[in-house]
Amino acid sequence: MRRFQRSKKWPAMVLAIATVLNLSSFGALTAHADPLGEANVLKSEKISSGVNFTSEEYNNYYKANNRVVVNRLDVNPADSNTKIITAKAYDTISAVETIGDQANREILKGNQVIAGVDGDFYDIDPASGNPLGLMMKDGELIVSQAPDEHASNYRTSFYMDNANKPGIDQIHAEGKFSVAGTDYDVNLLNRNQAVNNGLVIHTSKLTKTRKMTHNYAADRGKSVFALIRVGNHFDGVHPGQTYTGTVVNVTSTEGFDIPDDSVVLEGVGTSQPIVQALETNAEVSFTYDLYAGKDADNHDVLKNDIVTSLTSNAWLVRDGAAVTTGDPAANARTALGMKADGSLVVVTVDKPSSSYTGSVGTGLPDLAKYMQEAGAVNALNLDGGGSTEMIVRQAGSDRPVTISHPGDVNGSRLVSSSLLFVSTATKGTTVGNVVVDKNVTLYTGSKYDFSYRLADEFGNPISGGNGPAAWASTIGTVDANGHYLANAGIGAGEVSATVDGVKGSAKVSVVDTVYNAAFTSNNVVMINNQQKQFGFTAVDASGNQVYIDPSVAAWSLSGGIGEVDANGLVSTNGNGGTGTLTATFGPYTITTNVTVGPKEQIIDNFDTVSDGTGINPSNFPIQGYHFSGTAYPTNPNAASSPYFSFSTTIKHSGDRSFKMDYDMANWSKAANGTLNWIPHWYKGANWSDDLAAAMDKSYKTDIYPKKFGIWVYGDGKAPWLRVIFKDGTNTNKTLDLTTERSKIHHFRQWRG
Repeated sequence: MRRFQRSKKWPAMVLAIATVLNLSSFGALTAHADPLGEANVLKSEKISSGVNFTSEEYNNYYKANNRVVVNRLDVNPADSNTKIITAKAYDTISAVETIGDQANREILKGNQVIAGVDGDFYDIDPASGNPLGLMMKDGELIVSQAPDEHASNYRTSFYMDNANKPGIDQIHAEGKFSVAGTDYDVNLLNRNQAVNNGLVIHTSKLTKTRKMTHNYAADRGKSVFALIRVGNHFDGVHPGQTYTGTVVNVTSTEGFDIPDDSVVLEGVGTSQPIVQALETNAEVSFTYDLYAGKDADNHDVLKNDIVTSLTSNAWLVRDGAAVTTGDPAANARTALGMKADGSLVVVTVDKPSSSYTGSVGTGLPDLAKYMQEAGAVNALNLDGGGSTEMIVRQAGSDRPVTISHPGDVNGSRLVSSSLLFVSTATKGTTVGNVVVDKNVTLYTGSKYDFSYRLADEFGNPISGGNGPAAWASTIGTVDANGHYLANAGIGAGEVSATVDGVKGSAKVSVVDTVYNAAFTSNNVVMINNQQKQFGFTAVDASGNQVYIDPSVAAWSLSGGIGEVDANGLVSTNGNGGTGTLTATFGPYTITTNVTVGPKEQIIDNFDTVSDGTGINPSNFPIQGYHFSGTAYPTNPNAASSPYFSFSTTIKHSGDRSFKMDYDMANWSKAANGTLNWIPHWYKGANWSDDLAAAMDKSYKTDIYPKKFGIWVYGDGKAPWLRVIFKDGTNTNKTLDLTTERSKIHHFRQWRG
C-alpha cells in the first residue's frame, strides 16, 4: 500500500517499553527463472455459474522450498448471472472500511456478493482514505484521476462497460463547466487534496459528514466555493450527461453542507476569480466525459459506456509479456488479469504474520510470471501488503467470508475500495451441488471429521434436501455422520456425501511416512494449573500438509510439572520447572520442553530506581539504543543524537521514560514513513559487552508471549505502532500493536 502524509516537524513522542522493539524489516525475495512447480489444490469449487474459487499451495514457487499460497478466482464476465461491481468505503471518497463491511453494504442494496478483493491504492492517513486513481461505480464517476495525472501519465485501470465486457487501459475524465456562454475546463471530480490551481467539482459523497472540507491544512485557505443546486433528480455524475443548475451562494469559507441534490464548484489558486465572479441564481451547466486509451491517430478514445473501474499502480502482464521489473520483495499481493477470451483471473497471495506462516508472499516479477502462466494477456497489480484480502461466499454459504490471511494484527485492514463479484441468479430449491470439506492427507490410523454444504446450481445455499447425506469412502471407513477413520492401510481415494442423488467428494490420501513432523507449539511456557492441547504439524516429501490425529501417538511428560493424557492434553500442577513432552507414533519420536513459569515479564522500563512495585529498574544508558527510518539522519548512535533522550518530567512509572523527537520534513513519500527504535542486545562499539549481555538477558523472555504491551505518551500524530521480534528459531515476527481503528491519536496522555 502506498502510505503518505503531509511533511511537518512533529513534536516528541514518549515511550515506556514492555517488549522487544527491533523494527528491522523482512528481507526481499527476488525473481527466479525456476518453473512454478506443482500445485497442491487445497480447495476448488464453483461458487456461482460464472465464478470458480481455488486455493493452491505451491511448495516450490519459482524456487526450491519456497512455499506460497495463492487464492484464485476464475471469472467469466460473459455469464448472464455474473456482475462485477466496485464498492467504496461508506460510499464516501474520504473514508476507509473493511472489504467485508463494503460487501455487506452492497448486500443490503440487493447485490448478492459472492466474492471480492481489495481495490485501488489509497492515502492511508486516517484523515483521508482517498483512492489513488479514478473510480467508476454503477455508471457513476465517483472520483476522477488524481491532480498529478496528465496526458503522459494517466494511470491504468481495469473496467467493465455496459455490455459486460472487461478492459484494461489508461482512463481519464475531462469536464467542462459553462456559464454565460463561456466554457472552462474542470477535469477533476471529488479531489480535495494537492490541487494547486484549477477547477474541481465536488458531490455530497466527498466526506462522511457530507461537508465541503479539505483533509489537510495545506489545502485550506486558497479556494473559493460556489454551491450549485442541480435538482432533486441528481444522482451523481454520469459521464456523457450534461447537468444544469443554479448558483446558491459563493464563499471562501469551507465547512458547509453539500446537499445530495447539489454540487460544489471549487476554484483553487489562479482559478479563484472564475468562481468568485459567479452571481447568485446564475444558471450554469457541466458535463464529464471518459476516455480510454488512444486510437490509431493517437487521439483519446471516448468511452462513456464504462460502468465499473478501479485503478492500478503497475502492469504485471502487458500484451502477453510478463513485466519483471517490479518490486521483488516477498509480500502479500493482489492481482487481476484478463485472458484473450475476456475471462478474468483474480488472485491474492498471503504473507507471514504473527499468527500465520503458511505462505512467504511473492515479489511482483514472480507474480507477473504466475499471471502470465495462468493465461492473462494483460494483468495489473492492485493494492497489496496488509491490504491484501479475498472474501468468498463458498457454495452453500449465505455470506462471503475472508478466506485469505490478512497480515494486520486484527485481521482485515480498513481500505478505500474493493472489487466485488455478484451473482444475479435467483435462489433455487433443488440440490445442485454437494461440497465436502476438504481434500486432506492423513497419517494412518488418524480420525477426521468431514462435513458438507448444500447449494443450488448457482452456489446459493439451500436447506438439507430430502434427508441426511449418504456417506461413503473408497479408502478407510466413514460413519453416517461423516466421522472418518484411516484404518485400511495407505493409498489414495475419496470420501463422498450424496444428497438427493447429487454427489460431492473430497480427496483423501493416507500415508505412513512423513518428511518432517513437529508439535504445533514448541518450547512452550505454561502457568500453574493450566491445560493446553498439543497436536502435530507435518509434511510429506512434496511439502504437502499431513494431518496426524494426536490419539495415534503415545504421550509422556517428565519433570513432575503435570501430566498428559492419551490425546495430547497437558495439565500442569502447582510445581514450577521444566519438563520434556514426548510423543511417539510409528518410527517417529518428537520432543519439546514445557516450562511452568511466571505469568508476565517486564522487558525494559528505562528506570534507574525501583518504581515502588518491587520491579527492578532496567538502568540501561542511552548508548544501548539506536534508531533508523525516514525521520532521522544517518546517525546510528542515540548517545550523540538530539532526537533521543530520557525524560524525567514525563514518565509512566519509576523515574524516567524514553523520549523520541522526529522530523518528517525530508520524507519523499516514495516509501513508508517509519521511526525505527532498536535496542542493542548485541555486542558492538556503542557500549560494553557486559551491558550488551545484560540487555540480551532482559530482552529474552522465558514465558509464552501471548501478549506484548507498550505504554505510549502520544503526540496525536503517529498512526501506527509495530514490533518485530525474534522467535525461538531466530525468525523475525511482525506484530501490529495498533490497528486501523486504534491508532496513536491520543495527545499528552499515556495509553497502553
